[in-house]
Amino acid sequence: MKIYFIEKSIEFSGNDLHKPNLGGSEKTLINISTEVAKYENFEVKVFNLTNEKEVINNVEWNNLNNCNLYKTPDYLIAMSDVNLLNYFDCTNNFLWSHSVQSFEKFIRKKQLLSFFKKKPKLILEGEYHYKTRSFITSFYGKKKLPIAADNEFIESPVDILKIPTPKAIFTTRSDRNLEFLLNCWTEIKLRSNNAYLLINPPYKL
Repeated sequence: MKIYFIEKSIEFSGNDLHKPNLGGSEKTLINISTEVAKYENFEVKVFNLTNEKEVINNVEWNNLNNCNLYKTPDYLIAMSDVNLLNYFDCTNNFLWSHSVQSFEKFIRKKQLLSFFKKKPKLILEGEYHYKTRSFITSFYGKKKLPIAADNEFIESPVDILKIPTPKAIFTTRSDRNLEFLLNCWTEIKLRSNNAYLLINPPYKL
């Protein structure tokens, strides 16, 4: 069974999981494709902006421009952008959404026509995204995929004698609820007086 993932954020491959320039969506793609490729009956490929064709953990990473060299997959999963589904003539299409995408944003990003053409099911990360997704942009169905913490956070040993002071690091864009966090911080400081809030970007920590 052929399962292809397709995305076009930045140049990266399965070797870059711990690179500082990768965001959550890129790391999700690396992790999920690696896990799916562990099944013997699955042929997994990722097409993105990588410059080199290479096989990493049984996943073939390839450049988007080479899509025409490959046969149509059994399942095609586009990351964030439904227009990417146009690279293959697949009938089992999925759109993996990493955010709450409003109908207005769907139109502004010019994804509506491709959505009705390719008829993808939505893959959504958690209950909140599932409940708040608009009816029109999930018209062909939606699936909830709870994303757990990476094993490195679960399995890493913790020395209780060296627990650091409480610090919160805001690592994403300011339009992603920074104002909400700042409004909450007054209450947080009342409960934990030695807590620190570090905001990045634009600051280098």
